[in-house]
Amino acid sequence: MRNPIAETMSQLRVRNFKVRVWCSAEEDDFGPDDNVSLKLAKLDQEATTGNHIFLADDSLIELIKTNLQSVPNVAAYEILNEHGDGIVIYPDWP
Repeated sequence: MRNPIAETMSQLRVRNFKVRVWCSAEEDDFGPDDNVSLKLAKLDQEATTGNHIFLADDSLIELIKTNLQSVPNVAAYEILNEHGDGIVIYPDWP
């Protein structure tokens, strides 16, 4: 018997980075994940017009990672630059 694993996928921009986040979900769920969307939209606003506007890219990447640590059910996330290069992080590999 098969045991499918389902994840929602949310994609947002934080300044000049594309951030895609996969969250554990039920098979009938569909992204985007509200927790991810709210967290990253707020961070993007701060990174483009607010408190974090002058952060260097590497500091912004660390801030994105820190913010995603508090989102429940994150299975993986990737942070990509404008060329599509970046990193994929699995917070907890089974």
